[in-house]
Amino acid sequence: MNRNAMDCADLQAIDNVQCVTPRVAALIDFRNNAKEHICAERSRIVTNSWKETEGENIDIRRAKLFRAIMEQNPVSIWPGELIVGSQSKYPFGASPYVDYNPDSAFENLRSMGASGGSSVVAAEISEEERQSLLEDCEFWYGRSTGDIIHKIENEKFPWLRDWEESGLVLPQQTGGPPANKHVNYGKVIEIGLEGIIQEAREALDALEFGADSANDYQRDRFLNAVIIACEGAITFGKRHAALAKEMAEKESDPVRKQELLEIAEVCTQVPAKPARTFREAVQSMWFIHLSINLETASLADCPCRLDQYLYPLYRKDVIEEKTLSRQDAAELMACLFVKLNCQTAVKNNYDKNNIPGTMHQDVTICGEDENGRDASNELSYLILETIAQVKFPQPPIYVRHHNKINREIWMKALEVNIRRGDGNPAFLSDESRIPGLLDHGFSLAEARNWCAAGCAGSIVPIVSMHGGQLGLCYFNLAKVLEYVLNDGREPKNGKQIGLHTGEASSFTSMEQLIEAFKTQFNYLFKIMIKMSHITTFIDIENYRIPFISSLLDDCIKKGKDARCGGVRHTQFLYHISDRGLQDVTDSLIAINQVVFEDKKATMDDIVNALKDDFVGHEALRDLLIAAPKYGNDIDFVDDLFSDL
Repeated sequence: MNRNAMDCADLQAIDNVQCVTPRVAALIDFRNNAKEHICAERSRIVTNSWKETEGENIDIRRAKLFRAIMEQNPVSIWPGELIVGSQSKYPFGASPYVDYNPDSAFENLRSMGASGGSSVVAAEISEEERQSLLEDCEFWYGRSTGDIIHKIENEKFPWLRDWEESGLVLPQQTGGPPANKHVNYGKVIEIGLEGIIQEAREALDALEFGADSANDYQRDRFLNAVIIACEGAITFGKRHAALAKEMAEKESDPVRKQELLEIAEVCTQVPAKPARTFREAVQSMWFIHLSINLETASLADCPCRLDQYLYPLYRKDVIEEKTLSRQDAAELMACLFVKLNCQTAVKNNYDKNNIPGTMHQDVTICGEDENGRDASNELSYLILETIAQVKFPQPPIYVRHHNKINREIWMKALEVNIRRGDGNPAFLSDESRIPGLLDHGFSLAEARNWCAAGCAGSIVPIVSMHGGQLGLCYFNLAKVLEYVLNDGREPKNGKQIGLHTGEASSFTSMEQLIEAFKTQFNYLFKIMIKMSHITTFIDIENYRIPFISSLLDDCIKKGKDARCGGVRHTQFLYHISDRGLQDVTDSLIAINQVVFEDKKATMDDIVNALKDDFVGHEALRDLLIAAPKYGNDIDFVDDLFSDL
């Protein structure tokens, strides 16, 4: 029998659950009324830790820094909560990641009357916290990874400023390493962090310190860092257990007193040990999610395939043993989703302007399992009903579609999308994503485990990691085309940034124009790649993530941090992202139509119209707008887009 088999009556029961119970309604109000805060605690903790560990190995220093956060960051349990744990002493607040780069803190302390958070509403900060953050920023200025990278860039790549001013590349933005880190939540639920520590100890015992002693020493440092970091995360859970017991002793309401005692029991068990119940699995997942964000993030970690790693204990409690009702499970999921909407970050100005309302906590459900069978299950259905009732923006839900998907769940996803009216859930296709991942070197079983990442990308959790240093560079393809039309010159100041590919009047065919674009692109892109290789090396040398690495395959086996090649697939650790491909395609097609085919204008006419921003050239603009465009199922346009 398929362990994921669903009974229609059970799905109908989920249709009737009340996710927004009085408890959840109160938690939603509590979150909605919470002011966003910029906090100083994490900043001061990491600053003190870095001073104390001066001269120690980088892996050990980062592990001790994380342990200090886990031991000292304030812990809170808010009224009515069942799932506990917060980023700061506030229900909705975060500390800037000054240890990676203090710039985002400086930006926020200078703006909005000396405060500004991650959302469209200014965050609050006390004068005491502001002064504390300024002191920490002064300490890290010149010491942080971002500062070291910027120094190297200024020394070795003086042309970068011209590129940024022209708009060819986006000025580098840093807050924390912008990595999507889909870790192995299921492994922690199954064996606990104590199990991870045991793996690290066994790997340590296996080190021989023979002919490969130098590398074994580095492995030794990393594996010890893993143990230190995991012990820190265990302490974080224990601190919540102790707080819950303390609060229970003072609680006069017998119902809440019992809830606090249950919270204490849960937090004593997880994330240290394997989760025994669905509630413990949810709490374990949340502690790991929160700890990852406290170790290093400008945006939060992606919970990835929530309906897969939480399902075994859901199935045990709800379906098989019936020790938990579907109604109670629904309330737990709603509590978790409220917590996800309490995650925030002190974003830099670019992120605040471009992605003000998201933490990219993408949840992926359904899809295929590693054997190609439908992975949809009853929890997938419950997650959909939960986001239908708890109408917060986080988390974004992505439904993986394939031709074997359970019809009831597929119809449920469409229904919820209509009920919400905001595009959540969104839909992605196994039929297109899995073959693409196979082309990038993943095995079929790995590729079938893919998840949504970022805006519309994909990643294979556990065995790979996206993102990296300043290293997500946006490369403006439309600007490359502008250089082609100006013989490699920047039109605003006349600087020669690109190659001499010829004046626009010299192009007599579409083929010449496309070849010039490719030549210009290859020249500029190779320069960018050279810089990226160097800055990536500097970044890795100065920043490690021992806790996250402990939860990614095969870091413990290799004895390497995920950022140093420990993760199984390193293809996407650092990358340059192009922007404007559709604009370039539309522009080239328009020029071809108007200049080379219809001969209603010359290349000089195009360049002159661009210089004047089409003022006085409105008739030419109308001709260009009327040309074919990408996205309309026109073969020769689609072919050019694919070629580029």
